[in-house]
Amino acid sequence: MARRSGAMLASLKDKLTGDGLAARARRGSIFVVLKFGGASFVRLLSNLVLTRLLFPEAFGLMALMQVFMSGLKMFSDVGIKASIVQHERGDDPVFIRTAWTVQVLRGIVLALIVVLAAPYVADFYEEPLLAELLPVAALGLVLNGLMPARVMTASRHLMLGRMMAIQFISQVLIVLITILLAWMLQSVWALVFGNLIGSVLRNMLLRHFLTGISDGFAFDRAALRDLIGFGSFILLSTAAAFVTNSGDRAILGKFVELDMLGIYTVAFTLAAVPMELLRGLGNKIVFPLYSRRPPHKSDENRRKLFRARFLLTGAAFSASAVMIIFGDPLIRLLYDPRYYLGGGMLVLIAIGFLPLLIVGSYDTILLSNNRSDKHALLVISRGALRLVALLVGIINFGIIGAALAPAVATLFHYPIMVALTKRYRAWDPVHDAVFFALTLGLMVLGWWLHTEAILAIPRS
Repeated sequence: MARRSGAMLASLKDKLTGDGLAARARRGSIFVVLKFGGASFVRLLSNLVLTRLLFPEAFGLMALMQVFMSGLKMFSDVGIKASIVQHERGDDPVFIRTAWTVQVLRGIVLALIVVLAAPYVADFYEEPLLAELLPVAALGLVLNGLMPARVMTASRHLMLGRMMAIQFISQVLIVLITILLAWMLQSVWALVFGNLIGSVLRNMLLRHFLTGISDGFAFDRAALRDLIGFGSFILLSTAAAFVTNSGDRAILGKFVELDMLGIYTVAFTLAAVPMELLRGLGNKIVFPLYSRRPPHKSDENRRKLFRARFLLTGAAFSASAVMIIFGDPLIRLLYDPRYYLGGGMLVLIAIGFLPLLIVGSYDTILLSNNRSDKHALLVISRGALRLVALLVGIINFGIIGAALAPAVATLFHYPIMVALTKRYRAWDPVHDAVFFALTLGLMVLGWWLHTEAILAIPRS
């Protein structure tokens, strides 16, 4: 037994050590999962404390601000990080500094747009306080633009350990500062100032402890041409992805009261954990692997990537199953009675995310083959279907419609996704069929366990 254990440990050590792509991918996956697990735990603790210090309306206001800010960021995303990860000049200091210059200028322009648009956003949602909150929160866009470029080169080479540690420490500091400010201010301003101070600390830590090419302003015509050429389709993709990721809260903010939006946001934050884990692993691990070992190049590449995708989806489904089975009692255990309606919302949102988990690892195959045009088509078609599903669902069923819209839109979008990715031998029908069967089972189970909580959700 001792000999067998020693052999297993030696085999594990061999797989994790070394500088090869496979070893770095395995280490990177561990770092992402550990960082994500720690970050999710810290976020949950923060949520529990802040929901007791602040009213649901504060989270509703913050949700509207974040939706508007993230929308601007996504509508202006030119794919700088993706360009560095896949471009042949991704290690060239001139190319990287040109990309960083674009990133800085983009942050400044976005902040100015927020300042100018703040009064109109406040009028649209009939929330005057947004006119004061948004210009201050806009400083966060400038700070994001100043994030060191070495973060992107670390992703390119799957050198994720130190970066994950720094980001986790930054998140802990943000949470502690925000909780202190919430206790002192007792208002939504605590969330705004906490994010700003945390962003400053995060940039300082990344700049001091993360190694890589130093930042600096540069302008290289060839680099700029490649960035714009690749990023023009990324911009269209991320603009459409805004509808996919934040459209529910953007539309709900017009149809429901702030307190209901705040409760929905709390439930959404918990239900989105599996999707965020899958997205993080996909962007930081699967995308570089697709780029270095395309599945259409060899059967071995395809087999290994399919096995990795199956494991990733299985882990995400397991986490979602916990939300669906224990959603309502979990909310009642963790939160005070003001948030009890979030139990049924949590279950429905988690169910709505299940089809997204099935297809979540397909997108990056197109980017890895430098087909940002087809990736744009994939995401735009998904965003259009999601927008229709959200509008029809919210107008007719309110919060329930918003929660289930992702599932409906994904089912209609699936044939488009298959058509666009099949030629790269990335489609795995066995994987999809297995997890679709699990989706149906979890939907029935969730309804059976939480019928009363789901029916208690207001429609408006």
